Amino acid sequence: MQELSHRRKSKQRGLIFEIVRSLKSHPTADEVYEIARLTMPAVSLGTVYRNLRLLADSGDIHEVQFETGPARFDGMTEEHEHFICTKCGAMRDISPTPAMKYAAATHPDLIGHSINGYKLSFNGICSECNKNHS
Repeated sequence: MQELSHRRKSKQRGLIFEIVRSLKSHPTADEVYEIARLTMPAVSLGTVYRNLRLLADSGDIHEVQFETGPARFDGMTEEHEHFICTKCGAMRDISPTPAMKYAAATHPDLIGHSINGYKLSFNGICSECNKNHS
């Protein structure tokens, strides 16, 4: 189990961290808040937002922001990509391949630049939505 990197731990931060780490759905702050209230009814939305920011800034979780929609939070801190369903909004993790890294490092528009990282997302219709559409 991953340990929080913060020197000063709080019950609220620990709970928020565990919620994000346990969910593969990449929850929004509001979703984390609703789940946190089940265990800790007195937790405020501001506390959830503040702790999500602290956890993201420290690298304990990742903030995932795309062109549309609210920021989502990802407990998987290992390098990976995302697939976003344009129909239901579901977000799924995708393991990176050497080809993805190679393409980012060798793209003609990037020659001469020092690449420190990249973000790649795939958009389309997920398998569940495809099943329901048939």
